[in-house]
Amino acid sequence: AVVVDVQAVRCLWLECRPGSAAMRRGAIFVAAVAFLSAATGADVDACKTGISKGAIAIKGMKSAYLAGSGGDVQGDKLSIRHNSGFSVLSSCEEDWKPEAIAQFKLLGKMTSFTVDLSKVGCACNLAFYLISMPARNSNGDYNRGSNRQGQPPYYCDANMVGGQWCPEIDIMEANNHAFQATLHRCDPAVNQHYSFCDRGGCEQTTRTKENAYGPGSEYTIDTTRPFDVDTEFLKNDGVLSGMRTTLRQDGRQEIMEHSNCNKAYLSKLSDAMAIGMSLRITYWGGEAQTMAWMDVPPCGGAACQGSNAGHAVVSDIQIRPGGSVDRELVWVIWDAKDKLFGTIVPNQVVADDEKFVALNEEGIAEWEGARHFLRQMPRSVVDAQIKEAKGAQSRQEGSNLMSTDCDDSEFPCDASLRRETSYLSNFLKKYSPLSVALPSTTWWPIHIVLFVAVALLAGASATLVVRRAVKPRLGAALAGKKEPGFQAVFQRASPSRAGGVFGLGNSPISPSSASASAATPSSAKKTAY
Repeated sequence: AVVVDVQAVRCLWLECRPGSAAMRRGAIFVAAVAFLSAATGADVDACKTGISKGAIAIKGMKSAYLAGSGGDVQGDKLSIRHNSGFSVLSSCEEDWKPEAIAQFKLLGKMTSFTVDLSKVGCACNLAFYLISMPARNSNGDYNRGSNRQGQPPYYCDANMVGGQWCPEIDIMEANNHAFQATLHRCDPAVNQHYSFCDRGGCEQTTRTKENAYGPGSEYTIDTTRPFDVDTEFLKNDGVLSGMRTTLRQDGRQEIMEHSNCNKAYLSKLSDAMAIGMSLRITYWGGEAQTMAWMDVPPCGGAACQGSNAGHAVVSDIQIRPGGSVDRELVWVIWDAKDKLFGTIVPNQVVADDEKFVALNEEGIAEWEGARHFLRQMPRSVVDAQIKEAKGAQSRQEGSNLMSTDCDDSEFPCDASLRRETSYLSNFLKKYSPLSVALPSTTWWPIHIVLFVAVALLAGASATLVVRRAVKPRLGAALAGKKEPGFQAVFQRASPSRAGGVFGLGNSPISPSSASASAATPSSAKKTAY
């Protein structure tokens, strides 16, 4: 509370005796106003002119203004309507200026806010995200864009909405039935200009956790009431090493560790985060199929319209130190069929080149008389990851997805061509003509290595077969003899299917190929406002 001394305020406009008590009190009042302005992060001037909707209080920023339309700002609270969008500026402007677009440097820090999605239903999307805006051309100059599809000048994102590419971190894309957070890396920039990005990104969603998120008291996060969103950006030696999203409400929480995003993927966002990224808040949505990538299931055929597309509220945005550095990485047995699943492998085993080999964050170790598939992760998240993995496994075992509809009689539960074909068909149907992004899992480097190895061994085997077949026949032709035909020689030389060239036999390493799930694109998104 502030008690205003009327006589002291009058001294700001009227002449008072220098050094008088009233003059001193007036000076104190001015200092108090300046202090409160800096503490709340908002200037006294509301600045509702031109593109600015007004000042918004963001803790950790000296001043912040929202530019856009479709909502109302009061203090630290933004009430936003459907088909609206806002960007954060660092100064009050009547038109878009690239230098005025606030740059958030969150590497090694954290952001938090409170959100009310009670009236944001299925097929709607309230997005709170970072992009490397303002966009630049190939010469490194700011580029307003020529075919922006309704987006503001200098806009860019990882789906080229508005015609320009740039890295994107979706801190939140959500309605009252689903919450998703996604990182999108891009190819290396030239003069801060990007030519291609991963549209699908590396995402994590509440839909994989039963009773984690939804409207009702039976959920950990009850979306009929406001809840808090905390996002930490972890770093190691100046490089982005992780993102942790925590949803909090009444002492309960849901944590998304984003452990499916490998370190190599995350590191490609480090430069963009170090330079600074712009904060954008949008509210969009339409027919059910446009948001199926995010909320189906549990959502079905409802459209984002009428009472299903009510206003949303974002408040108490904060930027503060955080992003704790988790330097202790451990190797964990990560094969659900292994009896030691979830066990941390001792350091002496990992340090032994005769017993351990790794590729990025995947590894194989000989330990306790068996061969084990390993995954590297921070020690602090091991228990949460095991709990999540076992929960996902139990849901699969209790459903028809893994117990029926299998095509391969020899490996009935490892893969289903019918199921994979159906998934790919739906994927292309929803997101064509968008390019299919790299998988969000870390399996693809191992697949590539194995593919190359098989190709080389197959080539060597074919060469050996040809030499064994041709050389005797050439000799026989010269000597006038007859030798068995090429087919007989090939049949003699061909390895059996079981064991084959690799001779792995019944290896305990058996990650299911059915788990390879391409990252669902948060693409076709952020429509024009």
